[in-house]
Amino acid sequence: MSYTYIMSGISMVLKNGNPKLRDNVKYSNMIVDTIKNFKEFLKFEMMFNAYHEDTLMDKYLSKHNYFGATWHADSGGLQMVTQNKTITDEWKDKIYNIQSKHSSYAMCFDEMPINVTKTAGIASRLDLSGRQYIVEWARDKAIETGKNVRRQIEIIRKNNSNTKVFIICQGNETQDFVDYYDNVIDQLPPEYYTSIAGVALSAACTGLGIRESVKMAGSYRYMSIPKGMGRKLHFLGFGSLSRLYPMMVLEASGYLNADITFDSSSHAMGCLLGEVNIMDSDVLKTKKHAFGNRNGKTAYTDSIYTH
Repeated sequence: MSYTYIMSGISMVLKNGNPKLRDNVKYSNMIVDTIKNFKEFLKFEMMFNAYHEDTLMDKYLSKHNYFGATWHADSGGLQMVTQNKTITDEWKDKIYNIQSKHSSYAMCFDEMPINVTKTAGIASRLDLSGRQYIVEWARDKAIETGKNVRRQIEIIRKNNSNTKVFIICQGNETQDFVDYYDNVIDQLPPEYYTSIAGVALSAACTGLGIRESVKMAGSYRYMSIPKGMGRKLHFLGFGSLSRLYPMMVLEASGYLNADITFDSSSHAMGCLLGEVNIMDSDVLKTKKHAFGNRNGKTAYTDSIYTH
C-alpha cells in the first residue's frame, strides 16, 4: 500500500500575513523539519496552482528551497473554466513554463466536455449542479487534451526539466474515462511516454458520491498503460474519508494496482478560515499576532503572523 497526500491551495497557508513580519529562515526550516519528521502511512507532498500562485513560487518558495518538499503543479484550467476565462495557447505555454520550472509533477490542461450553466462563486469547486456533461463533446475534448499534453511535454523537454505530466481524464461513466484516456494516448508519440507520471481522475463530469467514486476509480483497471509510462494514479480533490473510502477498498482488494496519490485544499483552507489554533511560535517577531479573515465568522484564532 502506497498513498501520498498532496496539500493543494498552498497560498491559503502562506499568504495570510506579511512575510516581512516573520523570521522566514526559521519559518522555512521549521516546515522542512516537520516534513522530514512526518512518519505516517501517508507520504506528504505539496501542490501549487500555476495559474495564480506563480509569484508565490518565484518570489518566495524558490528562495527557501521549496521547503525541501516534492511539488506538484496544477494547471489552473478548472479555475479558468469556472471563471469563464478564455484559455489561449499563449496562456497554456506560460503555464507549462512555470510548471517545468517549479514542479516535479504537473497536471495537464484537460479539456472538459461540460457546459457550465452557472457558477457558485467560491463554492463552485464543490457544486456540480451548474455543470452539464455533453456526451457528444467527449471524444473531441480528449483529443484536444492529448494535443495539450504533447505540447506540454515539448516545452518541459525544451527547458531541460525532469517534470513529469499527469494525464487528467474526464468522464461520467466508467467507460467514458477509459475512452477519454485512449483518445489522449493516441495523440502522443511513444517516446513521450517516459515524461508521463500517470493518470489523474477528475469527478468534474460525474459526481461526488460513493457510487460515482467507485465507477471513476474502477476505470483505471481498464486503461492500457504503455511501457515507459509511470503507474501513478491520482485522485483530484479527495479531501475526506468518505471520498477516500471507495478508493482504499478497491486498492486493498487488489482491484487497483498503482501508486496512489490524492490532493485536497481542505487543510490549507482551514488555515484561511481560522480553523487552526497556534498558541505560541518561535518565528514571531512580536507577541501580537492574528490569523484569518477578521470579517469571517471563524476568524478568532492565532497564527504565526504579526501586525
